[in-house]
Amino acid sequence: MRTSHHELQTGPEIQHLPQPLMHRFPTQPENLLILTFSQARSKDDTNIFPLDGVDIESVSNKELVRLGETASVLYQIGSSKVLRISHDLVLKCGPLVLPSEGRALEFVRAKTSILVPRVFRSFQVDDPFEYYGTRGYLVMDYVKGQNLGDC
Repeated sequence: MRTSHHELQTGPEIQHLPQPLMHRFPTQPENLLILTFSQARSKDDTNIFPLDGVDIESVSNKELVRLGETASVLYQIGSSKVLRISHDLVLKCGPLVLPSEGRALEFVRAKTSILVPRVFRSFQVDDPFEYYGTRGYLVMDYVKGQNLGDC
């Protein structure tokens, strides 16, 4: 289902993120910097998250889009974010989050023994300001551990 991103944006203002961490990747040109963000609150299991105790099936896409702007950032690189929405779930969103990513995770989960998060929902929202004209959303299992980007 595709909906206009702008008709969904009725929630609270975007929260301000902390000063970005800058990472240099050794395989990239020396002048390339990748800006990343993370909020310690998102990794703290003693916190209460917006969808704790809520059946994800009862949450609308509109509400998930709002959470994409307000939930604690587990990891952000560029304009793609992974947000902690409950003790057990994350929401990945951004212009480069495409339906094929959700299908690839489901395929790997079904055909291999590789541990990948289970995808509960995948949808796109029309956004004419984004490169592909959409912004993607994936609701997945939260897998506790070290972020690959932090290694």
